[in-house]
Amino acid sequence: MISFMHNLFKLTLCALLILNNTESLAKNNLTRSYEIGTEDIEYYPHYGRKNSSDDEFSGFARPFFDKFSNEYHLDFQYTPLPIKRLYNYFLNTKTLDFKYPDNPNWNIQNKRGHKIYYSDEITYYVDGTFIHQEQNLPLNIKYLGVIRGFTPEPYLAQILANKVILIEFTRSVHLLSALNLKRIDAAYMNVDVGKFQSSKSDLNLKVKFCSSLPLTKGSYYLSTIKHPELLIQVNQFIRNNSDFIKSLQQLYKLTVVD
Repeated sequence: MISFMHNLFKLTLCALLILNNTESLAKNNLTRSYEIGTEDIEYYPHYGRKNSSDDEFSGFARPFFDKFSNEYHLDFQYTPLPIKRLYNYFLNTKTLDFKYPDNPNWNIQNKRGHKIYYSDEITYYVDGTFIHQEQNLPLNIKYLGVIRGFTPEPYLAQILANKVILIEFTRSVHLLSALNLKRIDAAYMNVDVGKFQSSKSDLNLKVKFCSSLPLTKGSYYLSTIKHPELLIQVNQFIRNNSDFIKSLQQLYKLTVVD
């Protein structure tokens, strides 16, 4: 009798171990890993690093993708890259699964010949012109600063006509610091990013956003070449979580475009 009970106990224990292993394997099989390429810049509160010492992908984009990945049993890895290399890895070597943010109107020339799929709009952006607080309008802009790899669309004709000289910076804080020191006449960048950086007390930046100067309004999308089927789930998530997205926009003080 004792031997029978002992064998029964061992069989029960084995069954529980098999069940636990099966559940663990099933869970692992459900978790799919993807690599999202993003710009290696400080573009908080939208995405990217909050400051130069922070390697964490943060801002509005992080809780958005965290919630989405949790609901659909996905694992997202974020790979920050210089903008030119980001496009090369995404379009040519295809070593990235997704790119965020993206927009069908960005880098159109390099995208020709590539079948790129875009999600629905995830959030909005406004790019505009920052000037020094001591400057007044009308303003003669000769030297315009931008983040390296970004195109200041409203000034493009003047740049091509050599009326405006473009000065590129790798970091948003360097861009605004150059404006603060009056080494450039204006800085063209995301309005939310510029306002966040200029609000930092330790930087003591005397710059301001000028809404009467040219600006660009648009939307951020998730793009892919390799996984268009996953965008169906992304779009469903966007539709089902409009209140959550609005709360994130308010939390991170993002400009919402009508």
